[in-house]
Amino acid sequence: MREFPPQIPDEEPNMGFVYAQQGQWSEALEHYQRALQQAQNLADHYTERQILNNMGSIYAAQKQWAEAQAKYEASLTLAQHLGDVAGQAKIRHNLGMILYEQGLWPRALSQYEAALRLYQKAHERLGEGQVQSTLGILHSQLENPQVAIQHFESALTIYRELEHADWEWQTLMDLGTMHAKLQELPTARSYFEACLSVTQKTGDALGEGAALSNLGNVYAEEGQMEDARRLWHEALAKLPASSPAHAALQGYLENNPEN
Repeated sequence: MREFPPQIPDEEPNMGFVYAQQGQWSEALEHYQRALQQAQNLADHYTERQILNNMGSIYAAQKQWAEAQAKYEASLTLAQHLGDVAGQAKIRHNLGMILYEQGLWPRALSQYEAALRLYQKAHERLGEGQVQSTLGILHSQLENPQVAIQHFESALTIYRELEHADWEWQTLMDLGTMHAKLQELPTARSYFEACLSVTQKTGDALGEGAALSNLGNVYAEEGQMEDARRLWHEALAKLPASSPAHAALQGYLENNPEN
């Protein structure tokens, strides 16, 4: 019969999680630090890895990048020792995020690509899709539009497979935006229309408003201003009045009245 290593009590890590969810970082770190000591005393390396990763995320939330990186790297070392492929993928993903936030895009790209390979190895489809989306955004910012589109298309395939409508419409929006930037307007319009269809089915008013606004932009680029303005007004009716997107669109329409 297989013997499992002892595990620490749940109280300290659970309290760390609760305080972290409330944004009470100092209290969360205190509980996680005690949990970390317990895990180390019991040689509960799996829990130790999880706690180090959670502590890294707390430091990242406070933009304490050096501390976050140190915790993530310590967690990664343990995940590698344990042969925890899914854990390695998530930690590489987190390392990519903090490097991205610091504007260190080439280093972030390296971590995201490593995370992608690990998610694929672990058959973690949602994580794989999320990294594909992030790589699409990063390549877009690095002015690699065709590479960005490939990543977004891969992400879209996964979200449709998983029937994850929220990620699906956001990726359709990303693809529409990329093709619009390339002045491939019919293709952009088809993606925005697909995005609109998904958001209407799910009742996502914010996504529906964004899709209508972007469709309006495509029609405006094509010189069809009557259709563009109709879509923009429909978008205003869907976007929350307090949202920046609503304010920007309303300001544009007020400053550019119909002739």
